[in-house]
Amino acid sequence: MSGAAKDDIAAKIDAFVALSAQHMQDEEAVLARSEFPGCAAHAARHQQLLERAQLLRARYARDQLDTTELLHFVVFEFTAQHLLIEDRKFAAYLGGH
Repeated sequence: MSGAAKDDIAAKIDAFVALSAQHMQDEEAVLARSEFPGCAAHAARHQQLLERAQLLRARYARDQLDTTELLHFVVFEFTAQHLLIEDRKFAAYLGGH
């Protein structure tokens, strides 16, 4: 992979991590106001996801990350498992807030 392509992908990973962190921070504020009983555990899972994303970014910088592993994290772990499954658990607490 050319240096320019690698830099472009690295920038996209950085943007994904930054947007994810902002999303999680905003979501945690909403959850705290909604009195969701799983708020602390959900915030801990956010921290785990961010740490994993940062680890993957560091591995990418060292040419130790397979694209498949990166896509698995973004599509499966972050999107399918977290956004589509875990985030739905608190939907009922947001009705009147």
